[in-house]
Amino acid sequence: MSVAANAIAGARSVVVKDASGKVLPFVPAAASQLVLTTGQPEIFSIEPLYAKAGTLLQLKVRGRHLHNGKLALLPGIDVAIDPQPVINTDGTELIATIQLYPLASVGPRVVQITTPSGQSSAELNAANQFSIVTQINGTLGPVFAPVVGIMVGDGSRAPSNQSIGPVAASSLGVVVGGAAYNVTPKVAVVGTSLNLTVTGVGLQAVQSVSLLAPDGITQSAFSVNPEGTVLTLPITVDVAAAKVARKIVLRTASGRLSFVRDAESSFLVAAPAPEIIATAPQVIKAGTSTTLTLRGKNFRDVLGVRFEPADGLAVTANGVITANTDGTLLTVPVTATSAAVTGPRTVIVVAAGGESSNVTMAANTVQVAQQVGATYADVSAPAVGLLVGSATTEPTGSALLVPAALVGVVVQTPPIAVTDNRIVVGAHVGVAVGGFVNNIAPTTPDGFLIGSTATLAVQGLGLDKTSAITSLGHAGITFGAWAVNSQGTLLTVPVTVASNVPAGRYGVSLSQTVNGVTSRFTTVPAATLQFNIGALPTLLESVTPIVLEQGKSYTFTVRGDGLKDVYELLTEPGAGVQFGSVQWATDALGELLTVSVRIDATAAIGSRVVRLRVPGGLTSSEAVPANTITIVSPQ
Repeated sequence: MSVAANAIAGARSVVVKDASGKVLPFVPAAASQLVLTTGQPEIFSIEPLYAKAGTLLQLKVRGRHLHNGKLALLPGIDVAIDPQPVINTDGTELIATIQLYPLASVGPRVVQITTPSGQSSAELNAANQFSIVTQINGTLGPVFAPVVGIMVGDGSRAPSNQSIGPVAASSLGVVVGGAAYNVTPKVAVVGTSLNLTVTGVGLQAVQSVSLLAPDGITQSAFSVNPEGTVLTLPITVDVAAAKVARKIVLRTASGRLSFVRDAESSFLVAAPAPEIIATAPQVIKAGTSTTLTLRGKNFRDVLGVRFEPADGLAVTANGVITANTDGTLLTVPVTATSAAVTGPRTVIVVAAGGESSNVTMAANTVQVAQQVGATYADVSAPAVGLLVGSATTEPTGSALLVPAALVGVVVQTPPIAVTDNRIVVGAHVGVAVGGFVNNIAPTTPDGFLIGSTATLAVQGLGLDKTSAITSLGHAGITFGAWAVNSQGTLLTVPVTVASNVPAGRYGVSLSQTVNGVTSRFTTVPAATLQFNIGALPTLLESVTPIVLEQGKSYTFTVRGDGLKDVYELLTEPGAGVQFGSVQWATDALGELLTVSVRIDATAAIGSRVVRLRVPGGLTSSEAVPANTITIVSPQ
């Protein structure tokens, strides 16, 4: 088969006919599809060239043959990429939204584009290198220059005059005095408190900070570091705050202090992370396209949908993801290739406010299958009731003759011992050379309170060679002087968490110096050493129900403010009460926690205090109406 140079790129269908002219169908039908492409994708440049961990950005890729392309960062650890990038009509420019998580490792990564024609180069070069950094001091460019040529010959002929221009270049400015570079984070979730950080120069001259528009956002007093390069503004975003872009305005005694780029002064108020309650259909046939309907909440500012593992299932190319007005219904056009691997996929919705859970459960799972049976509508059933107190009939006694085999005694000589040589297969055994770390305490989900100092314990071997301890994720977590026991197996170090550190999960890294060579401690087993940072609730309003019967299960609700960091509930005394996993949410009345609770039939009758556990802390054990429940006998 030959393809003309001017053939239009896109899908084609192959038609096969028999001798009588009858069309022979393909099984499956998708196997008849042939895609004409413009060529292997190539990357000429990217913008920006670098970004800080924990930021949301749009990455622009310039090149050719980018039609139907998907963007990836190699390695792809601790990053989330919009699976539906925007591509111009001639396939020379691709724009995708990228979320860099706070624990993303610093260093260069390769930008790669995958199309039906293949993949761009996976080797790191100047055109495809994107770097994750800890600090951005400023940006320059892009800079354009005229084409440079090479003269072949002796150059004896006098060159003719040539005029080149106009030459396009981006605006170049000179900062006199103070200026702001950018504000982070770029997204503020409703119902949360966070710190907006402005970087720049001369920020110590700032006398006031305001927001455009300020509706639904409460500001606290701002602070500036001694160098005048970082300004921190604590804010609280109301649950009902409008989900639109806001701009931060800085003023000095002489007037407004401008941002170098006006776009860098904005951040987006967004809904909380999406939550999936149900999916339909639950089974997708390989080689077909369908519309996946997701039900849940917070389907606002959706950036994309992905599947883990993908294995041939993805959002349909150029398909449009649509959400209803209240953010409870999301329709997603999806396509499963004919080679899609049979098995379950976890559906993950990516939004400006975060991602839905990647923990596999019935609510967020779809199956890919080669064959799909009949589909049945919802099945209705009458309510099931429980009859309490019905009398039971006493069994009637009876006498039966039961025949049994004769019972005898066998006398025999002791058995002869038999030996058997076998090869026993066991787990791999490893040998650690030098020091290593086993675990830390506290560890995720436990951790430390914001604005507190506590002790971190590290267990391992060779810890007396420790030369440095660093935190991964935020500069506001500092470690003091550590102490190691005589065996080098236990290290304790004070940890101080600044008051401006955001709640979340963070990591710790230990380095050792042996014979003048510094290296990171190996973790055995291989795992990330992580802990959580959080804050105690600012207000505990109520718990329901407050009267619970022995031997029954309930859905328990806690209302208040600042509940998002709570990961466990318990009672004092605790015997006979079993709580499930905690779920945080918001409604028209504010924040709430929901958790299943089981009261044992033998639980002691009387009052108990409900306590809420957050990283590094517990709420008060003092009994007040808002935290007290009563266990009673069955009614």
